[in-house]
Amino acid sequence: MTIAFLQWFELYYGSTFYYGEIRDKQGMMFPFLGSLMITLGIWKINYSKLEQRTVIIKLILTCLINAGLYVLWTQVYDSWNLGQS
Repeated sequence: MTIAFLQWFELYYGSTFYYGEIRDKQGMMFPFLGSLMITLGIWKINYSKLEQRTVIIKLILTCLINAGLYVLWTQVYDSWNLGQS
């Protein structure tokens, strides 16, 4: 969760504050590593002893959270000017 948070913080910080001579976000795209780390966290948690329902719950949570992160990224893409390179 910390890695995922740090990637989103880097997107915000890099788009808001001046880094130095070059104000370049180097084409920062969707933070895939953060998405993978959240997915890993979901799949590591043991929700219950019922294996069939557990897999379905994990799949649903994975899809919902990653879709939510993608929607969040599309919402901030223009306002944070992430496409600047």
